[in-house]
Amino acid sequence: RSNDWLQLKDLLDLAKDLAFYPAIKAEADAISANRSLLDEPNPVATHIKELTTKLREALQHHVQNYLAIHAAQLKQLEADAHWQQLDAAKQQELLQRRQLLSMDEPSYGSTEALIDALHSVSLSQWADRTASLASKFESARLEAVKLLQPKVQHLSLPRATIQTTADLELWLEDVKQQVLDKLNDGPVTF
Repeated sequence: RSNDWLQLKDLLDLAKDLAFYPAIKAEADAISANRSLLDEPNPVATHIKELTTKLREALQHHVQNYLAIHAAQLKQLEADAHWQQLDAAKQQELLQRRQLLSMDEPSYGSTEALIDALHSVSLSQWADRTASLASKFESARLEAVKLLQPKVQHLSLPRATIQTTADLELWLEDVKQQVLDKLNDGPVTF
């Protein structure tokens, strides 16, 4: 049963930041403190099964979220007029350079496969990957614009919290002036 115990500890390490961790960790600590690892029925098996199920659900959630945001960002990119002017090979190259073409969906059928998948890419890394998608797709769009219009200038819009119509008018006037100032030097993109 030492293999079961090691597997339980591995699963617990992978679940540290999740809501269900404290309860299962307390039960695992009780098994250790009471030296009941060899009891019948196996006290570790149910915890391994529970952790595997919950970690699998968490991983599936992260992967599905990644895929949904990837699809939405790709759809938005494909609707861009500049992107549409590039040939398919160039589009593929720009996406490949940002690792946006394909994703190896993790294998998580067995407990061992799930552990391997989470050691390879943790849940927090999945969240980071998902959060980075918007900037990666925007980077591909900007490169497409620069390929087609080499003199294009990128303008970062000023951040603001708009609470009134007057705030909106001031912000719009500021942005308009910034664009007008840059237009003399070539096209502007945001």
